[in-house]
Amino acid sequence: MANIYLDNSSYVEFISELAGEMTYLAYGLDTYKFEKDEDGEESQTTIYTDDAQDYFNSSYDYIETRLNMTLGVYNNTDLINKN
Repeated sequence: MANIYLDNSSYVEFISELAGEMTYLAYGLDTYKFEKDEDGEESQTTIYTDDAQDYFNSSYDYIETRLNMTLGVYNNTDLINKN
């Protein structure tokens, strides 16, 4: 089977969306933490908790490996770096 190379932004977005959904399913409301701004007010920026970030990273790696090994789908930067 011939390899398929996707645009970097589409490739990363697809994997990130799936990894994010998996993370939220695993951690629910404990997925995110809210930072305080310099005035001590709750910031509008949300970030993953440390555990959720670790889970997201593992999920991302797992999904990317499955795409590569099972479907032969790769990031086009892989193709560019080969040349």
